[in-house]
Amino acid sequence: MPALVSRAEVHARLGDTDSSLADLGRALQLSPNDARLYFSYATSHLRAGNKREAFSAFLRVAQLSPGNTEAREMCNRLASEIWLFELYEGAKVMEDFALSHCGPGYGWAVDIVEAWEFNPGRPPATYFAALLNLRQTPSAVLQLTVVGEQYRVILMAESPLEGISRTMFRQVTEETSPRQTTTLLQTLNELLRRGLLVKDNNSLRYYPHGDQSVEKIVFWTFIMMDLMPRPPTQAGRGAAPG
Repeated sequence: MPALVSRAEVHARLGDTDSSLADLGRALQLSPNDARLYFSYATSHLRAGNKREAFSAFLRVAQLSPGNTEAREMCNRLASEIWLFELYEGAKVMEDFALSHCGPGYGWAVDIVEAWEFNPGRPPATYFAALLNLRQTPSAVLQLTVVGEQYRVILMAESPLEGISRTMFRQVTEETSPRQTTTLLQTLNELLRRGLLVKDNNSLRYYPHGDQSVEKIVFWTFIMMDLMPRPPTQAGRGAAPG
């Protein structure tokens, strides 16, 4: 890994941002919880004009190193510039929730992602959501969206579909709360109290064999998304949502 980082630095000095990002991405695949690597990855994306990718990487720095004020300030700035500030406010509450129960983000990750929803008889719908990845196998996530003046929180579990390679999820339970940070935090903590989420050492887990009386599976609603962190092996060029 040190060789990859050194080579990335050389590429950066030569102005070859794409190669620098590719090497940093490979290094992150080998060391996915390295806050310093993520900071380099974020600043490289920022220099390349990739604000969306820079935002996600700075967000990861702030989760792995909560005292990094520079990373948090960059998140605040970029969230406004890429029109994701409303979701970012909710994402910060999800970070606080995970941090309070698990400590820094070695066993969890929060990002804002683009997702696709599939329902029978309707065309696929795309949307942006804040996602708390519990980083378990099979995967389970908490998804947060803003609907008017409310937060919509959905606990989802991985549900593979034949012939589809992307990660698919089914809805387990859905909660709504007013768009207030204190109320949202209460809603998230309620999932723990009800046994839908379980604290396991420094991780949060969803176990299907939990309280079946509150688990309501919606079999025909599927969500497809890329879980993060998933550093690419080549420089990304995602555009900010309009």
